[in-house]
Amino acid sequence: MRNKIFCTLFLLIAFQSTWAQTQTMMGIIDSGVDVTNKMLAPHVRVDAPGWNFIDGNDQLFDYASLKRFNENHYTFINLGAEVQGGKTLTEAEMAWIKEKRSSEQFMKEVEELATMIHGTHVAGIAIGKISANTIMALKVVPTKVSINKDIPTPSNINSNFLYVWLTKLALKLAVYANSKNEQAFIRYIHNQKITVANASFGIGYQSAQEVIKTIFKKAFRRNPSERELTTCTDYLLDKVLKAQKKTYGKSTDTLFIFAAGNDGSNNDLLPAAPANLGLENTLSVAATFGRSSLAKFSNYGKLVDVGAPGVNIPSTGPGDRTVRMSGTSMAAPYVSGVAGETLAMNPSLTARQLKSIILKTVDVKDFLKDKVASSGIVNRARAVFAAKLSNDLPLEDAIIRANQEIADESIDKDKALLKSKYPMFEYVVPLQSMFQY
Repeated sequence: MRNKIFCTLFLLIAFQSTWAQTQTMMGIIDSGVDVTNKMLAPHVRVDAPGWNFIDGNDQLFDYASLKRFNENHYTFINLGAEVQGGKTLTEAEMAWIKEKRSSEQFMKEVEELATMIHGTHVAGIAIGKISANTIMALKVVPTKVSINKDIPTPSNINSNFLYVWLTKLALKLAVYANSKNEQAFIRYIHNQKITVANASFGIGYQSAQEVIKTIFKKAFRRNPSERELTTCTDYLLDKVLKAQKKTYGKSTDTLFIFAAGNDGSNNDLLPAAPANLGLENTLSVAATFGRSSLAKFSNYGKLVDVGAPGVNIPSTGPGDRTVRMSGTSMAAPYVSGVAGETLAMNPSLTARQLKSIILKTVDVKDFLKDKVASSGIVNRARAVFAAKLSNDLPLEDAIIRANQEIADESIDKDKALLKSKYPMFEYVVPLQSMFQY
């Protein structure tokens, strides 16, 4: 169960385009990062690596806890992603995965490790092959959800109504606390003059339901009814999104890039936060299998803006490892990396203009029509070229010319034919949640 997350980290990454010498900074909001990783280390700002707001120190990664995990945990995560990429498993590998999946303790440990790896992995994707980057980190406290059953409550009311009333009160307080956290890191981003910020975190409908179920089990020793579950879940997501619209909507100088969610559901029907904000300075990213199909775990909908590769993605892990993971958490930093490099070509671009370039230079795909607002996958070369042209041309003219001159990115035909042969063995990295419960 995802119950110990949203320990948030900021990585400030300076992008330098291969076509220009200008550097721009990008923030990554995520879990702890191993800044000693040999790929990430050259990008760490030595003078100001960051601050851990949880423990009140400058330790940005829990190296001691990492020792609890062994090669089996890493192998499980890697195989879970490789299976989604079309890997053929041996009989021995299938037997091993079945054995490990049968252990509740092992699966809990895998999820804990995936959470620890998450920030390091996302950072590596965002940096990509860009050579001149610097990183600064900021880690903040998770939001605790709890119920105080000793508080004054309305008298002479139905007990079931009281359960919902208490739950809503707990959720209201948690959303308020979470909003304070988000306001703090957004002020930090604003003060650092960050134009692009990746946020591979959030809470989807299924995750919100788990929060409600856990509250009822711990506080009331029973499961919620379907009506109670729906009422409280809708209340939580509505409160979160309303609070986030106020918070993120004020930071118009920054383009926030969110993961759409990993429930495989329509965000228009089952909302996710902050993916559903739909503001002028936000982007929501779905995950694709290469450039050939929508990942089956990816959320979609009119409030999801664009697609990007998010299946079987290799990137940095703790201790100089390379780890493979799948999730919309991997797709979002791909787009953030494109946004950072695009901004490096023309630092005068606003967050709104960056969003426009990314959405209007996509490779349009039939499989994404009615799935994401732009109907396409991000085209890195085209977006960067449009930004370069915008130094001398009106933005819309630059976008038109970039679409004319830069071809769609090629599809690996062999990869496009690959399909997972073992859906039961797949592993999708959980979206980093916003609440601890």
